[in-house]
Parts: sequence; C-alpha cells; structure tokens
Amino acid sequence: MDTTLLAEKISIVFGLLIQCPLDDSLDNCPAIELRELSTEEKFKIANNMSEEQLDNIIIHHKQCLREREKKLFKIDDD
Repeated sequence: MDTTLLAEKISIVFGLLIQCPLDDSLDNCPAIELRELSTEEKFKIANNMSEEQLDNIIIHHKQCLREREKKLFKIDDD
C-alpha cells in the first residue's frame, strides 16, 4: 500500500466529512451523519477507515458531483 496515496485519500475524505462540495448534501450521502461530529472525531474516523472504505466514499462523491453538475449546468453525456 502506497502511504502517500493513502494519506491523500484520508485527506480527501476528511474534507468531505467537513462539508459537501456543493454545500447541500443529498439524503443518500454516506457522510451526512458524520458531518455532525466534532472535527477531532471526523479526523479520527477518517484516519481509521480502511482503504476500501475511503475509496467507496470518494467514488460515491465523484459520482454524486458528476450527476449534480449535469443537472445544474445542463450537461449532456454525448
């Protein structure tokens, strides 16, 4: 496991636990309840996630962002 890549994933997920990139998270967001925790708790949770858990959250957020951008900016998938 590449520790630099893992640290980057932890950093990305920690940021997503702080706030949704589009301000208002959707009801199916895997981080929605975790955003209510203290910053210290969020940091501990992100640091204790497996790489698979980190990947799942990152993938979910990339897909969510892509779908929401399509709707907001009326982008076609041609």
